[in-house]
Amino acid sequence: MKTIALVCFCFCITSIHAQWQIHGQLQRGFIAPHHDLMDPLIQSHSLAGSVQLVKRVEKRSYSRAYCNPYQGIDFSVIRTGSPDYLGNQMTLSFWNKFPVYKGRKPSDLKTRKFFSLGFGIGYTSKTWNLVSNYQSPVLSSHLNAALSLAFEQRLFATEKKQILMGIRITHLSNAAFQLPNLGTNHIAISLGMQNQHIKKQVEPEIVIAILPAFHHWNFSISNGWKEIMEPYGPKYPIWLASVGYDIRNKKKHGWGFSLEGIYNRSLMILMENRDGEIPNTSQVMQLGGGLHFIQYFGNTQVRIEQGVYLRDHWRETTPVYQRVFLRHAPKNRNYFVQIGLKTHFAKADHGEIGFGYRF
Repeated sequence: MKTIALVCFCFCITSIHAQWQIHGQLQRGFIAPHHDLMDPLIQSHSLAGSVQLVKRVEKRSYSRAYCNPYQGIDFSVIRTGSPDYLGNQMTLSFWNKFPVYKGRKPSDLKTRKFFSLGFGIGYTSKTWNLVSNYQSPVLSSHLNAALSLAFEQRLFATEKKQILMGIRITHLSNAAFQLPNLGTNHIAISLGMQNQHIKKQVEPEIVIAILPAFHHWNFSISNGWKEIMEPYGPKYPIWLASVGYDIRNKKKHGWGFSLEGIYNRSLMILMENRDGEIPNTSQVMQLGGGLHFIQYFGNTQVRIEQGVYLRDHWRETTPVYQRVFLRHAPKNRNYFVQIGLKTHFAKADHGEIGFGYRF
């Protein structure tokens, strides 16, 4: 494992190609005990390493607005520090690394910083098991969704390389597809190296263009599955239909609102157990309304919704819910596909995948 971490660090060996680069990183941290059940599971600190294969994106419609970000893949290995209960973890993510400048010129490297976002799949070697690992109700599936956030500050640089230090958070969860599912949050201090980009000529000031305001209606349908009650029980479908209205008045972000109808098949079982009678279909139908914040990356959107239940006969969860999802319109067409997660604050409700059309 130490050998793997050392290889993962690799200190940005060299450029593979004029455009593609290898960025290496070593991490030291811990698994955050975000639930009381996790306190006895944490045995020691964690050690992790990651390698990113990325290239500078300079010709996309969003490149100048985001200071020509790096995009590629990230592979990380995490030794959780709890081999008996949590084992080791690996993630493979689509990686987005955004330069953050204090001024308006990329050539001003005195306070260079980077913010990174990654999402993909994760693997854990240890899962909950009623016989051999019943103490760890954290992850019950080997494959999980992985989400990573990172912030790095440049410490010093040579003509070709720069040393960065920062913090990285990696979350693994299966979105309640299989119970139990507390999920893990790995928080670590990172030290890494990447190629330096200093151009001899003075670069022109970046001017973020303001697009003319535009707005449109959209309609989408999403589907998800979840377990309830006993682990390894049946999985129940959830269907979500949404009608929304988006307003974009900036190149990088916009706002929207939506009205949503939710059919949650698992509520039939839960309401029957609570009330002693089988509910009809209309009783398990939920109606919600939400406000969206939208971040644009060309024809891809990152959307964060804060919703509230307008009609809910179950009333056993919070009156509000959250949805975080990606929406992509191939070749900027009117139809789109989306994938995301619906939660009640920190508790995952279900993952979702769907499609839709904008008018």
